[in-house]
Amino acid sequence: MHRDAENEDAAVRYREIQLANQTNIQHVCIVPVRMQEAWLLHDEAALREAAGRPSGREPLNLPRASKWERLPDPKQILHAALVTASGASGRRAKNFKPPWQLNDSRN
Repeated sequence: MHRDAENEDAAVRYREIQLANQTNIQHVCIVPVRMQEAWLLHDEAALREAAGRPSGREPLNLPRASKWERLPDPKQILHAALVTASGASGRRAKNFKPPWQLNDSRN
């Protein structure tokens, strides 16, 4: 189970996870200090697949792993990488949504 710290004490987040687990199945609490999106930057092939263009060749300019925990806005970097991987330009790039969001009315 995962819950971002989001400037909250880790103990608070661990307790939230424990309370949310009503399954009686053993679990591991994961509370990253940095948003989960930072960790999604590790797999270029998966990003290309998620963008709908697995055979793309444009450089995604992903930050090195040693920088992930210090990124000020990993969501923005992830979104920019997905736009680049999609091959979209102009208006398509500006309005880009990853394929899994196209039918999601919340976004």
